[in-house]
Amino acid sequence: MKTLKSPALPVALLLVLMALLAGGAARRESVTVDEVAHTGAGVSYLQKLDMRMNNEEHPPLAKVLAALPLVLRRTHADYADISWTFSGERMFNQLLGEWVFGHSFLFRWNDPIATLWWARVAMLLVTLLLGFVLYAFGSELGGSPWGGCCAWLHS
Repeated sequence: MKTLKSPALPVALLLVLMALLAGGAARRESVTVDEVAHTGAGVSYLQKLDMRMNNEEHPPLAKVLAALPLVLRRTHADYADISWTFSGERMFNQLLGEWVFGHSFLFRWNDPIATLWWARVAMLLVTLLLGFVLYAFGSELGGSPWGGCCAWLHS
């Protein structure tokens, strides 16, 4: 009987299983509270290069990553809508505008199921990339079995 010298294949299978389970959940689950505001804000960052929807509590990197497939798919955002023009310079207007604009973006101007799916695919890819990076660094620091252990704990 041969012993497995490298856990690369089990780690790859583990990440594939993680992608299938998380992708299936992402396809079936309903919208979370923050996705309403963050998807619309991220799309506006990329389409208009305007940070008026920026909430200091949530840095823009994750919003931009989630919005990237949406912008590539040419999702529609109506920048003539009152929710965009209202969310100007004041903090209250930004916070309120982010939520109203996000709701309109998700439920009025686009198909919510497809829009959420593509935004979640980007986050799923980031999660899988993190699992691979943890495996690579764990293997470098403690050997291949410890890298596999890091990937297993991540998943």
